[in-house]
Amino acid sequence: MAKKRHLIGRCLFLENDLCLKFEPKQMDAVKGTVRSIGDESIEVVVLQRSACSECHARGACTSADARERLVSVKNYPLGIEVGDAVQLVAKEGMTMKAVLLAFVLPLALILTVALVLTGQGVEDLTIAVALIALLIVYGGILYLCRGYIEKELVFWAERIEETLD
Repeated sequence: MAKKRHLIGRCLFLENDLCLKFEPKQMDAVKGTVRSIGDESIEVVVLQRSACSECHARGACTSADARERLVSVKNYPLGIEVGDAVQLVAKEGMTMKAVLLAFVLPLALILTVALVLTGQGVEDLTIAVALIALLIVYGGILYLCRGYIEKELVFWAERIEETLD
């Protein structure tokens, strides 16, 4: 049986009616629309826009783009329905953790291994293969740690009354 979790105001209710209060500092908030409601989560469609799509000259430029992203959210208010406008809120520091795991740490590993192997006089082809293997291992470690990462990198959905563009 799936655990039921619902958000009312700043209180997250678990299936045993235990209220976990949280006060995320809103570092990032993104607006979206509820596409579907499942047993444990809701699916929210978020329009991801590039910086070009906000440019005043986007009509004359071919690089302006925007695309939809589907985000699964486990913490959401009671009574939410498909089509409701919501705001996805991330607690402070979550974005930096995600950037660290997705970009900074792998880049640091690549640079370190490449410099060490180059300093040891290893051939370029061997270094390239070693770096690809390193990224595969890093991806595997992230996959094995996905439960912990899902607990750390959490969105909250808050209903908003305005209509979305």
